Parts: sequence; C-alpha cells; structure tokens
Amino acid sequence: MRNSSLEQVWKGIKFLGSLKSLNLSHSCGLTRTPNFSRLPSLKRLILKSCLSLVEFHESIGDLKMLLLFNLKGCKSLQKLPSEITMLKSLKKLILSDCSNLEGMPNNLKEMESLTVLHADGTTLNHLPSIPNNLSNFSFPTAKSLHSLFLSWLLAKKQPVSTSFFSLASLPCSLVSLNLANCNLSDDAIPRDLSNLSSLQYLSLSGNPISSLPTSIIGLTNLDSLILEGCKRIQSLPELPTSIQMFAKDCTSLERIGYLPNFSRSMHLGVLGCSKLVEIQGSFKLEPIRSTDMEMISKVGLFDLASTGNINVEMANGLTHTHRKSPLQVLCECDILTTFIPGSNIPNWFVYDNGSRISLEVLPLPDRKIQGLNICVVYKLRSDQQNIFGYDHYAKIRNETKGLEWTYSPALWGLPGANEDMLWISHWKLGIK
Repeated sequence: MRNSSLEQVWKGIKFLGSLKSLNLSHSCGLTRTPNFSRLPSLKRLILKSCLSLVEFHESIGDLKMLLLFNLKGCKSLQKLPSEITMLKSLKKLILSDCSNLEGMPNNLKEMESLTVLHADGTTLNHLPSIPNNLSNFSFPTAKSLHSLFLSWLLAKKQPVSTSFFSLASLPCSLVSLNLANCNLSDDAIPRDLSNLSSLQYLSLSGNPISSLPTSIIGLTNLDSLILEGCKRIQSLPELPTSIQMFAKDCTSLERIGYLPNFSRSMHLGVLGCSKLVEIQGSFKLEPIRSTDMEMISKVGLFDLASTGNINVEMANGLTHTHRKSPLQVLCECDILTTFIPGSNIPNWFVYDNGSRISLEVLPLPDRKIQGLNICVVYKLRSDQQNIFGYDHYAKIRNETKGLEWTYSPALWGLPGANEDMLWISHWKLGIK
C-alpha cells in the first residue's frame, strides 16, 4: 500500500490473523495509525516518509511479534508512544530523519531484543527556544500575576518533564546505533558505557560533542566508530583493539589515543582534520622548542639559536591538509625529523650529490652506533599538481647483514614554488 492517498487505513478493528507485513510508505495523507489489536502475526510495519503522521493508536503495543518498525522520514512526528517499549520482539527501529522528533521513551532499556537503532537526523536533545518577537509583550496585571503564581506553585508539585537523552537509557542488546546529527552534547554520553557492550557499529557524526569517555575501550565488540563532522572534538581516548575509525572533517581534532592496529595502510578516515598532530604510539608533531633538547643537542640537528622565527608549511599525508606553523619536529617510529626552508646543509654532514649514497662503517671496540643522521634537499616538480601524490622516502640498506629499512614521514615540509626544502632526519639505533 505504498504511495497511497489514504487518510485512514481502516475503521475500527480488523482481524488479519495471517498478515505479516504492512507497508504504508509515502502515504502522505495519513495522520494516525489504525487499530493494531487484531494483527497477531505482524512482523514488519513500514511507515517510511508518512509526512503527516503525528499520532499512534495505543494498540501499537499489542504487536508482540513485530521485528521491524520503520519510521524513517516521518517529519511531522514529535514523540513516540510510550507503548513502543511493549514491543518485546522488536529488533530494528528506524527513526532516521524524523527531524521533529523530541526525545525517546525513558524505559527504552526494556526493549531487550532491540539490536538496531537508527535515529540519525532527529533532535533527541531538544531545548525550547525563546521567541524572537517580543513586540506583543504586555506587562502582566495584578490578577494575572496572582494566577501565574498559583500555576507556578502547582507546577512545583509535578515531576519535571524533559526531553534529555542519554546513551545510558539504551538497551544492552544494541549492535548498531546511529545517532548522527542528533544535537547530542557531552552530557548525553555517560562516563560508563558498559551498558552497550554488544555494540559493533556506533555513529555520532555531526554532534557538538567535545570528547568521548575513556570507558569506550571496554566496548570490545566495537569495530566501526563514525565521528565525521564532529567539529568540537579535540582529542580521542584509547580505542578498542579491532576499531576502524572515521573522523573526516573533525576540524578541532588534535590528538588520538593509542590505535592498536594502526598503520598508514589501514583506512583511517581523518581527511580534513587539519589540526591532527598526534596518534599516540605512532607519531607526534610538536614545536621544536618543546622537543627534548638533550636529544636535539646530542644528534646535532642544528643550532636552535639560528632558527629564529622560521615558519614552515607542513603537509599532512593522513589528513590531506597543510598549514604554516613555527619550526616543528616529527617523532615517529624512533625517528626524529624536521624540515627547514632552504638548501643550507649543515657543514658537519659528510655528503655527496645524487639520490644514492654508499658509506663504509668500521667497527670500533666497546662502541655501538647510536644513530644515523640523514639530510636531503628537495623541491617540488614544476608540473606537480597534487602535493600528496609524490613519493618522499628514505631507504637504508645494511649490505653486510642484508637488512633494509624504508621510511616515509607522515608529515613533511612543503617548499614554495622554485624553492628548496631541507629534510633532516635522525634514526635512533639503540642509544646507551
């Protein structure tokens, strides 16, 4: 019965004992659901894009066999009936794009079979607005003030009704939860997320949250975390072992906690995260004057006093963004790297021209090699259109032992047109 012109499905009670699926999608004239009390076998109720639907018959709770309830795009719907929590067999509840829906029933935890809840595009945390136009405001009379005072006293005796939503109110059976663009604040995410231990997919994209609780690491079944467009979030805690995270356009994100399986070959969706400077245990970018000065001095990268107020354009291969900042040091895989505009190679380097250099290291008694310093001068090709499309790496080979290491930094200095960039890198090889 999709795309119907129905304003009323049927009058009174209909006994349809064998009916298993009722699809009234896009019935734009439907404002109220029919009486469901005699539909004992109904498993699928689809009311997708019923744009005028505002009310449910109280018999909705009688659908004891219902598995799927789809209300996607019911834009006039403001509240769900409390009887919905009586649907003990319901596995999938779709509320996506119900843009006027305010809040959820408080006892949603009672729906112990619910595994999928998609409420993206709803306004679960709704705050009443103050009218902008106060031109019709008139000062209250003594009589109206007395009436208002009595109403206030009466209201004080009644429980306060709010539409505040919290993840703590959700059933532990959930496997997939989509709460994208729901206006959720940090208060909606409790410190303890143990009630969501079965969760495998979680989307909080587009919400004004600034952090996630450290307890998220306890969600050991979680394999997909979607945070795209969370523009206030600044840092993320350590995440579960099997996680794949997508945080595209989180423009305030600076730091991500330890990612157990992180490698640049995995799909880590952080494109557009222009402020990202650290993934714990993988890489960290920091101003050179904040770096371990003893290490800087020991490896002899350069004289800090000579750097002055040098700024360098840094390109980030993970986020595909670049921005100018004071001189930085990249710490990655026990390798320290910095980039300086220009081509003045420090005079203590023993170097040769070309892309390949060979050297012989003679063994010294009671001494160990502490590290290897590399210095490279490079510039962009004149025909280079995509700054993230060229190779930048150093390859080291130990001919004696047949070992080879290749390093390509996560971030690199971006020279201007017809300008040079100095890449200085120190590889720690077992400092004592």
